Amino acid sequence: MSTTSRLVAARRQLDAAIDAEVRSRQATGAPSLEESDDVLSALVVAELYDDPEECRQAIVQEIVAFIVAGAETTAKILCWTLLGVLREPRLVERLQKELDDVLGGRPIESGDLRRLPYLHAVTQEGIRFQTVAPFAGPRLAKRDIHLA
Repeated sequence: MSTTSRLVAARRQLDAAIDAEVRSRQATGAPSLEESDDVLSALVVAELYDDPEECRQAIVQEIVAFIVAGAETTAKILCWTLLGVLREPRLVERLQKELDDVLGGRPIESGDLRRLPYLHAVTQEGIRFQTVAPFAGPRLAKRDIHLA
């Protein structure tokens, strides 16, 4: 078996193990965010997408990225994304408007994330653009776009 084949098989095993744990936590109901004591529980509670299947797949990808990439690379992605946002005043204004409209001045909570589509899009684009783990999982567009 080639190195690539072993890597692909190991990745499938990792995905399957994480997927099984996510399914288990979704079925039994995760604790509230305040009661969550691990990243996986926090992601399950956040319910990033309305569709449970899409949410489960996203959680598996995030956990794999966390395992493969770790905290240092996550910090790198966040720094570059923030730098990119701060270089674009219109982006900052649009993000601030969305935060004001949704939060009304209160601190953000995990349950708010589904109601912040622009913030979600900006962070996903930052992750896509600055990815450090290209094999952590595919990033697919939700709809086709045509430029120029």
